Amino acid sequence: MKTDFASILNNLRRENNLSQKKAADELGISQALLSHYENGVREPRMEFIVKACKYYGVSTDYILGRTDEKSFDGKVALHCSDDAQRRNADSAALIISLLSEIGDEPLSSSAARYISFSVYTVLTAICSPITPYEPLLDAALKTAESIFMTNVRRVKGTAVIEETLSETALRSKYPDQFTAYDALCQSINEAVASMTF
Repeated sequence: MKTDFASILNNLRRENNLSQKKAADELGISQALLSHYENGVREPRMEFIVKACKYYGVSTDYILGRTDEKSFDGKVALHCSDDAQRRNADSAALIISLLSEIGDEPLSSSAARYISFSVYTVLTAICSPITPYEPLLDAALKTAESIFMTNVRRVKGTAVIEETLSETALRSKYPDQFTAYDALCQSINEAVASMTF
């Protein structure tokens, strides 16, 4: 096992603003044992590694120090060839993390539907030799967007969600993804500002 494991385990706990006691309790081990793992005094068994990966939402390759890219839901991490692709992948990772953290099923479902329509639009445009204009697809996309925004407004009224989604909290908990999101916002704002009618 790579020596990186201990520091990665420690960093994951800190990134999630968890005390050692809380993380140990939720992982089903003693605080002393977690301390030994985080300090490299002891090596865990495979069952603990799998449990820690699920708990922190990362791949075994990440927690073992074999890759710098985190995976979500056991899927392979995205490999990107340029800054724009990396920014978009990091922003998508932030969306997945936030929806998971909020844990609201109607919000997650409406976000998935809205994203699905957007992805479908892009894929059909680039995969079809001739893509006819389909006004009903635009209507379906706008309907999905409306349902998603209704769910966003519903969950954003609570103090817990407001705190979770504050700029300070996001910068602290997801520094790389938030930087990518910030760059994406700037890029889109510039594109909108340059539009002429």
